[in-house]
Amino acid sequence: MCREFREITSPLIGSGIGREVAFTLASRGVSTLVCAGINLEAARETSLMSNSRKSEHSGGYKVHALEVDTRDEMSVQRMVDETKSLFGRIDHFVSTAGVSVNNPCSIRIHTYHDNS
Repeated sequence: MCREFREITSPLIGSGIGREVAFTLASRGVSTLVCAGINLEAARETSLMSNSRKSEHSGGYKVHALEVDTRDEMSVQRMVDETKSLFGRIDHFVSTAGVSVNNPCSIRIHTYHDNS
C-alpha cells in the first residue's frame, strides 16, 4: 500500500454501490471517509460497518456520516464545506447517487478548481 493512498480524504455518496465502495476504500487503507446520502441513517450505518472493514494500514482511520441531497446544489456545497472543515481537504470524490429521470434537475458542472 502506497503512503499516499493511506492519506486520502474521500467523500462518498450513495448506498448500494456506494456502500461497497466505502468498504473497499476502508479495506485498502484510506485514512478518512465521509459517507453521505439522502438517508442519514443509512450513511451512519455504512460508516459504522466500514470501520470493521478498515485495513491494518489505516492507522488513525476516521469516518463521518452526513446527509446530502444530490439534487440540491446547496446541500452538496454544505457537504463539501463540512468535509473540508472537519478534515482540511478533499482528495477525491465518489458519487454513486442515482437520480430518477422522472425527477430531472439541472446539474452544475464542478471542477477541481471550484473548491480548492
